[in-house]
Amino acid sequence: MTDFGHFRFVGFLISDYRKSESLKLFLEKLNMIDITKISAETRWRLMRFAEAFDKRQNTLRVIAEPDGVPGSAAGNESMEHVESPFDNEFLERRDALKNCPELEVRAVLEQMDSGKLLEQLDKKYGPLPHTEAVKEEYTAAYYEMKAVEQSVVELGKQCAEYIKNLK
Repeated sequence: MTDFGHFRFVGFLISDYRKSESLKLFLEKLNMIDITKISAETRWRLMRFAEAFDKRQNTLRVIAEPDGVPGSAAGNESMEHVESPFDNEFLERRDALKNCPELEVRAVLEQMDSGKLLEQLDKKYGPLPHTEAVKEEYTAAYYEMKAVEQSVVELGKQCAEYIKNLK
């Protein structure tokens, strides 16, 4: 089972994270990647990632499990995570992108690596428990990561159209 639910901390308004100027600049750079100038292999990998992303998104289901031992303080709480039959394919496609020769593509991928993101935030804030402000920062970072991921998916869809039109 693959757990993608690391960042369920607070109800953070999506419009708030979009105010981040650094994210806006980063997404502008991503949109400036010229798909005609990247390798055919990278275009293929981006296209396959976008396909796997869509398959996963269309089959997600939320699983709620007890967060602690029954009878304990946390036993009445539940933790949710999402899973899909396409989780492994999605992760494989994302990992395949890491082998792209283009530096700008690899730089984008680092921005959507949840493991690195969690590691950076954990180094900055230390172990749990965290304040509400810190929880909001984790959540904002998660939404930024998801915005980058969605932009990579859009780039992959552009690559798919480009490949289709080559035929």
